[in-house]
Amino acid sequence: MISAILSLAAWILLVALALRHLRAAGYAPHICAILVALFSLQLAAALSANTLHALLLALALFLMARAAMEFAVVQSARGVIALSLSLAAVQIASPAGLMVSAVVVPAFAASRGAPRGKNSGLLLLLLFTPLVSAVVFAYLAREFRFDPWMHTAGPFDRLLRPQIFDRMSPRRSGLINAVALVVVAFPIWWAASKSRRARVVAVIVSATVVAVAVAAWLQRSYPLGAFVPALSGLSLLAIAEIEDAPHRARQAIAIASASVIVSWLLLMVPL
Repeated sequence: MISAILSLAAWILLVALALRHLRAAGYAPHICAILVALFSLQLAAALSANTLHALLLALALFLMARAAMEFAVVQSARGVIALSLSLAAVQIASPAGLMVSAVVVPAFAASRGAPRGKNSGLLLLLLFTPLVSAVVFAYLAREFRFDPWMHTAGPFDRLLRPQIFDRMSPRRSGLINAVALVVVAFPIWWAASKSRRARVVAVIVSATVVAVAVAAWLQRSYPLGAFVPALSGLSLLAIAEIEDAPHRARQAIAIASASVIVSWLLLMVPL
């Protein structure tokens, strides 16, 4: 029951944040409603995995991407704190979060062509909170067998039955999932070719794909539905960066619709 309530709360918060971001990007209310509806359809992919985990990861990566986009524009102390806290939140939300942090932090520390000394300082500041949280959780897990997710199974987990590529080989299945994530993220690659702020989102998506691939190589495979909701939020952030033009709304709806269709085909259609 608690897991279901938390999942619903995470879903509502994600939708509210998405709607607010789209309105801030200048989209009309009816266009926002359509895009948020499509976003919600992709969030429903969480029902094919551990629903709470998938939605919390989507929320953590959404907040990280927003913080990173602001950090790429203005590298302030407030931005460093917001980004480092979001990195720690990603670690808590998913076991793959540590690898995501390991890829994302150096990329952002080296952004904007800052001098080497400044890059080193930013790297240390960004790493501080995620490292502390990782050490604390590792200590609690080792000494007290502390696992905050042990009792979070909910009534909606795996309500949908996704296609599993290879039940007998987690390595192969995980690598195929990594490739599938690259395909699902096509709106982000498209937007990154047109917007500098969208390139920040592309860095986070690349880190997530790398994390899934590394986990697969280590014989640990996660369901595709555990990451599709996160990609849907990141895609929405990237789509919001489409330049204001006469056909901007149509482009946004067309790309979001195609992303939803591709996501569900990969989730449900036997390959």
